[in-house]
Amino acid sequence: MHRHQAAINEEATTLVVECADRAFRRAFLEFRLKSLGLSEGEYYVLKVFGGAAWLARPVEFPDRYKILVEDILWACEEFPSINRIILKNHHKCLFYQHKVADSKFDTELARRDVPVAYRNLRPLVPERINIEMYYARIINTQGEVDFEKIFSRQEDEPPKINGVPGPTASPLLLAKG
Repeated sequence: MHRHQAAINEEATTLVVECADRAFRRAFLEFRLKSLGLSEGEYYVLKVFGGAAWLARPVEFPDRYKILVEDILWACEEFPSINRIILKNHHKCLFYQHKVADSKFDTELARRDVPVAYRNLRPLVPERINIEMYYARIINTQGEVDFEKIFSRQEDEPPKINGVPGPTASPLLLAKG
């Protein structure tokens, strides 16, 4: 038998949506603890292969989009202490390379999808929740990772894609069975 300590009576304030890619596991943990200043028990993590891709591509991945949105909305309702959502994508994501049709020759697509994920998620979550977006990139052969902050609701609108705002999610996509 193994015994470990549970986080009792701690209220999480942050929900993190990130890719499950093992190559970024350590960097994502260090980012949460050191850069975001979160401690264990202050956050929940939803790890899915592709990270924010599911939110950015509701037409391409309707079932995955629906599942992730339902999980996020459930967490926001079940845990009213959540006031912040962190969306993360990363460079050279295997999900993008193998599942997203237009990413074969576009290594920056995962980065450009993060603001699209924001635009799709923002109208669905309570206004009290701040959404922040980050993009992680391995910068050298030693495996060091830089995290670029793309947007936070406290700032202006998220960056436009090719000069125009990204698409927003249709409520019908969430309602589809």
